[in-house]
Amino acid sequence: MGVLALIIAVGSLYWTLDTRATVRASATWPAANGVVVSSGVKRDSTRIRGGGYNIHHVADVRYAYEVGGRRYESNTFAFGTAHAFPDSAAALAEVSAYPPGHAVRVYHDPDDPATSCLAPGVEPEGLDMMLGMSGAFALGGLFMLALGARSLRRRDENTFP
Repeated sequence: MGVLALIIAVGSLYWTLDTRATVRASATWPAANGVVVSSGVKRDSTRIRGGGYNIHHVADVRYAYEVGGRRYESNTFAFGTAHAFPDSAAALAEVSAYPPGHAVRVYHDPDDPATSCLAPGVEPEGLDMMLGMSGAFALGGLFMLALGARSLRRRDENTFP
């Protein structure tokens, strides 16, 4: 279990730090003119502990843009989390600002123009919490490994040849 906790800690730490670096870098990315290809609201859900589901609505805005004579498409609004809302009315209001054919400014990575967003520099909520959880999983994993090693050492000491 300790190894599993450490694997989860490393994975979530990597995701959190990578997302934070991308968000910060995006604030300085160049912009290109783009156009909304499609927009709509998707209903999504996450399982709640103890049963049931947490329903939310995701604004899905797909846009196209051109960099260096090459056409790209994306639906990344901001990095880290989906552009989600607790009710459909809020999601519809957001989507209505991005009707198909609407001109948008698209911020793209100069080293990889396929990586883009509409809201550069916007850090998702909960990123600091993910960093804390990564640390908690790492400490928990190390603690479990230490207890396991201690248990094995005691077992070996109590074994008579």
